[in-house]
Amino acid sequence: MIKNVLKYLGLGLAVVILVLLAAEGVLYAKYRFSDEYKTKKELEKLVEEYKNDPYGGDTPEETLRLFISALKEGDVELASKYFVFDEQEKWKNDLEIGKNNGNLDKLIQIVSQVTNGKELFQDAYQFYSVENSEIKYTIDLIYNNDARRWKIEEL
Repeated sequence: MIKNVLKYLGLGLAVVILVLLAAEGVLYAKYRFSDEYKTKKELEKLVEEYKNDPYGGDTPEETLRLFISALKEGDVELASKYFVFDEQEKWKNDLEIGKNNGNLDKLIQIVSQVTNGKELFQDAYQFYSVENSEIKYTIDLIYNNDARRWKIEEL
């Protein structure tokens, strides 16, 4: 009699465990296909790309030189990669429009004039051009500590 009771208790316990595992599997599968999971994975991918961003220079001067070089080659996609991560798509589109309108040479001329530079604060640098004792153009750069690259923040 006790053997039968233990047998049924063991069987019942096994069924409960299987039901709980199945429920957990269903919940996990539901989570894997959820918008929350997709958003989390996209964010993780962006963070990884940000950390491993190979574009930009070791110095602000190098980043500016690389940017100008890409513009001179007409490679607006490469030029846009020297901007901070969340501005790259915007600048790619703007530079493409400028290229199609024949204004890329004008931008190259303006950016090439911006030769004076100063550190604004740690990990921030500004290039500027002076005309008639006034600052005419500025280019702000920041340092991506994760990727160890200088990026253009504002032009």
